[in-house]
Amino acid sequence: MTVKRGQVCFHNGHTIHSSFANTSKVNRLALAVHFQDMNNAYQKTYKKDGSPIVIGYDQLCKKESNGDPDYTDENIFPLLIESVPQ
Repeated sequence: MTVKRGQVCFHNGHTIHSSFANTSKVNRLALAVHFQDMNNAYQKTYKKDGSPIVIGYDQLCKKESNGDPDYTDENIFPLLIESVPQ
């Protein structure tokens, strides 16, 4: 599928996807939004060499008392509530 300028693509996070190299002199602008359910919680994961895997979100959010990233920090992980018409 080719996504043209101004278009948007929604896909599962497990979908293999890529783009061609940006050969222009203008930076490419992209926005990624990740949706997760209410049960999402931080899990320690490690590389083969034993060093921890750290993603940007983990460094930006508040920390729990044990130092782990707090995935309930709504400043970094906003809560989206589905509104039901009454």
